[in-house]
Amino acid sequence: MYGTDAAQDIAALTGGQELIHAMAEVFGQGMSGLEGSAAMPRRQPPPPGRGRPGTWWLPGRLIAMLMLTAWESPGLGLVDRFERVRLALRAPDDEGRTYQGFIKALSRHETLPDEVMRRLRTTTTAWAGDFARRLGFEVFACDGSRFELPRTEANEAFFGVGGKGEGPQAWVTMLWHMGVGLPWAWKIDRADAGERAHLLEMLDALPPQALLVADAGYSGFDLLERVIASGRDFLIRVGANVKLIQKLGFYRMENRQTVYLWPDRAQRQGRAPLTLRLIEVRDDKGRSMHLLTSVRDAGRLSDADAAVLYRMRWGIEQCYRHVKQTMHKRKLRSAAPRQAHLELHGLLAALTCLGLVSVRRRIERGEDPLRWSVARALGLVWKLLHHGAAAAGDVWNTLARAVKDACQRTRKTRRDWPRKDGGHAPPAAPHLRPAHPHETQRARQLSPRP
Repeated sequence: MYGTDAAQDIAALTGGQELIHAMAEVFGQGMSGLEGSAAMPRRQPPPPGRGRPGTWWLPGRLIAMLMLTAWESPGLGLVDRFERVRLALRAPDDEGRTYQGFIKALSRHETLPDEVMRRLRTTTTAWAGDFARRLGFEVFACDGSRFELPRTEANEAFFGVGGKGEGPQAWVTMLWHMGVGLPWAWKIDRADAGERAHLLEMLDALPPQALLVADAGYSGFDLLERVIASGRDFLIRVGANVKLIQKLGFYRMENRQTVYLWPDRAQRQGRAPLTLRLIEVRDDKGRSMHLLTSVRDAGRLSDADAAVLYRMRWGIEQCYRHVKQTMHKRKLRSAAPRQAHLELHGLLAALTCLGLVSVRRRIERGEDPLRWSVARALGLVWKLLHHGAAAAGDVWNTLARAVKDACQRTRKTRRDWPRKDGGHAPPAAPHLRPAHPHETQRARQLSPRP
């Protein structure tokens, strides 16, 4: 938007403080050193007996720089964005001058990315209000995606190459809050990493009794058993690769939707079957779609509500699109693995922080936060950075206006499957069969019928 010359219009960068004050409310005490300050002060000498002078890069300043460099003009390189934002923050000429120093300081705070993520979750919970739940559940989507990296030996050795990629890639698995439409937690790993393992690592980050919504890639017995054991529920799409058993007799109140996930390996290990509910609904094109859930009571989750929640899962796909296209980060710019990790953490945290600032006033007014527009919010942030609050007004109310328009767009008519563009056919129906007599007997030996 502003070209590639970092010095162009540099004198106009005076709006960073308004955004910092907004970030201070998002992160609370995590922005220590920034709140209430019209300009970033110089470092202070340490108390007597405390050793060398403190660094200018306090945690709050690191967070501010991490957020603002992600929001800054996407056409610029990392160093150019750093220099522009540094001037917007009114940093002293002899303090925090280089991008390399910023990265080194950020690397020294090894727990800072996780702390940023935790604080963002805390604020999301506090601000979500009535939108914390959808259709009676705290609902979270889970999905993964790859990000391209510069082709360097270090990146290729650390991240590897996944899928059909020709260069190094990082894999991100994300939990996305479906109530407010913002990232909740994420894991960054090698290109060939397993998203199921990532989900298990993030399971404790979910609220108790949360409902997890995912696509057909998360249908493994071990994973779903862990989700149920944690006290949470799931709603996933299943296809022909999933084998389900009917009429096992393990659950006393069986009905036509009652099915069991009980692979041979789990039977040999003496593990109990998972008693589940299979829901068949229709997608937008009238095709059959099968959803598997641990919520057995249709009074808590009706078939219609299950279809609505699964369609809302598409928001996590849009979230990845916002990062890759709207924020122009399909390919990261960091040439070293540690820097790539920090860059990607910063992007996802910046998107979440921007979303919280944008939807806070809307939630307070009872307006749906899912209508917020990433593109418009970024445009307003760039305006604030380059022209200050006098041009954009109060940052909270300004960003609350960053919403999608109400225009109902019609999709171009596309040919049904199979398509010539190489698209994948939708999942077929799961494999259903009645229980064998020996399975019924084995199930009765495991535990009494609930």
